[in-house]
Amino acid sequence: MSQFFKKYSLLIWLALLLLIGMLSSGAVNFYAANNVFPQTLAEHSLPLSADAIHAEIQRNIARSVVLASSEVDETFIREWSANDEPDQAALLAHLKSAQQNDHAIAHFFVSEFDHQFYDSQGSVRALDADNVRDSWYFKTRDKNVAFDSTVLPELGVINHPVIFISYRVLAASGRLLGISGLILPLEIYSPTSDRYVNQFKQAIYFVDNSGKIILSDNKHNKHGNIRAQEGMKAIADDILANNQANLTKLITTEQTSAVIHSRYLPELGWYLIIEEPPQGDFSAAQWTLYITAAIGVIVAVLVLWLVGLSIKRHQQHLNVLANYDGMTGLMNRQSFTTTFQKEVLQLRRSKAPLSFILFDIDFLKKINESHGHTTGDRIIMEIARMSLNSVRGSDLLCRWGGEQFALLLKKCELEQAYKIAEQLRLNVQNYSFALGEKTPVTISLGVAEWAEDETADELFARVDEAMYQAKAEGRNRAEVSYYVSA
Repeated sequence: MSQFFKKYSLLIWLALLLLIGMLSSGAVNFYAANNVFPQTLAEHSLPLSADAIHAEIQRNIARSVVLASSEVDETFIREWSANDEPDQAALLAHLKSAQQNDHAIAHFFVSEFDHQFYDSQGSVRALDADNVRDSWYFKTRDKNVAFDSTVLPELGVINHPVIFISYRVLAASGRLLGISGLILPLEIYSPTSDRYVNQFKQAIYFVDNSGKIILSDNKHNKHGNIRAQEGMKAIADDILANNQANLTKLITTEQTSAVIHSRYLPELGWYLIIEEPPQGDFSAAQWTLYITAAIGVIVAVLVLWLVGLSIKRHQQHLNVLANYDGMTGLMNRQSFTTTFQKEVLQLRRSKAPLSFILFDIDFLKKINESHGHTTGDRIIMEIARMSLNSVRGSDLLCRWGGEQFALLLKKCELEQAYKIAEQLRLNVQNYSFALGEKTPVTISLGVAEWAEDETADELFARVDEAMYQAKAEGRNRAEVSYYVSA
């Protein structure tokens, strides 16, 4: 394990730094988002939702006002009122026809002459000034305005209020003939509020001047009075006292917390309230952070893999440079000596024979002087290739240094080793190096078998001595060194 950490310490430290950096960045982003999110809700998200809902309400009211005014501009109602209201059926038919292509519950007309209420549903009744549900007419009549809007709870239906869009009908002399208009269900605003509820997880509802919840989105179905609700009661007075500007507050209870945004709607005389948990959309931000962290981990893993691959290839390259000869591709002397030590340990246990051959290229210095070092290098490489093709796959061949080569023969006795040495010598002698007959290329070899009580240096020394003996006796020959115990 310690060897593993030693080998990959750089990669491990790089992985730790990447991991620490990624986690630190994620933590900072998470902390920043967690602190900025409520402020973003208060300053941007909730006011934008309120703007959209208010604009939708104004658009529908404006459309209804246009429809109501168009009826007033028509001469039928004015003439009908001026002629002492002779035909109720004709008026009802006119109101029904006007309702065909809009979202109104009913179109209506109230005569100032006898306070009779007519609508497109066929209803005819007298309005009573003492009846709270009829007070809208008398208030609108007494106002010196062209049109007015009044919200009333629909009779017998909870949480389904309606809005009266009323327009004054005047005679040519300016005398009030009555009030015409239409009745709209406030549910027409639900699609807008429900869209924000579903998209932004916001609760949207309307309260009157007393704090009573009049209308709520379909998902949360808020009801009751905000003055009695936990959390809301602490800011209810501030909301209901503020009919000039928007108000944003953070409320906290034992169960939850929420950012509250309120806005007074003069068209309805209500307060629009939007609330959202400060973490409401933060789950999306959390998922974004998680996905970002996951991508970071994947990128970190890929970077580490690429770095590890690069390091591995670099280490392999260094290993080749450290253990192999650059010219011939054979093991170098240092690597060969290390491998030899390992083989000796294994062969001592198995009692298998081990032989060693050391050979040198004869007169290579003269060849370099007469034909150039490039030719000398070519001869070294060709002899290395020739020797590698002549030995067994289990044998180890190395470039011992300069023009010398060493061959380790596993499970090979001295007699067999000598035959292999002779075959190598003949292969080189008979090979055409294209230098001419006057420049033959030969090798001199020393052969020895490793003795069990012999050290590696002692074996190398014996083989080296046998090789130089072959050179002394005329070169192009193999000499055997026999072990003599001390």
